[in-house]
Amino acid sequence: ARANLIYSIFSLSLQCNIQLFVGACLDWFSEEDWVAKAGELCPLFSRLSSHYRNLLHIAEMLPLGTRGVYLQKLFSYKLLCQFHPCRKCSKFVSFEEVKSSSPLKISCLIPFLEELVVHKNSDYVLIHTLLNLLDLCVGKAVPRMDQMDDLNRL
Repeated sequence: ARANLIYSIFSLSLQCNIQLFVGACLDWFSEEDWVAKAGELCPLFSRLSSHYRNLLHIAEMLPLGTRGVYLQKLFSYKLLCQFHPCRKCSKFVSFEEVKSSSPLKISCLIPFLEELVVHKNSDYVLIHTLLNLLDLCVGKAVPRMDQMDDLNRL
């Protein structure tokens, strides 16, 4: 029980530190620089851990607000590109292309789902993580009308 309590306290402390760090990053950059800087932050954040579940948790912890949601979508897309089993698929739009075009288009997400093949030897935790990342990329806001058809396809 004591080990679990120590782990919980450490985990909570680490989570608070990451949230404070991300909050400082969000406040540090001007509105004009934000889109470019968010694209630079994502590869740095992806080095915080080598395990996809930890990185998903970091993506879920990103703060709400316009900048936080933008960073969450972009970071989640970066992780999809990094961990998808078919990451070399020619249908995928590269992270470099996505980070230079704002906002993230739902049509960019469709190939990730189409290429996600599940079989009896699949890593179901990875599949669950990829589906969560897809969900974070879509976001919770109502999509623009021009993206509704793509959302229905997804």
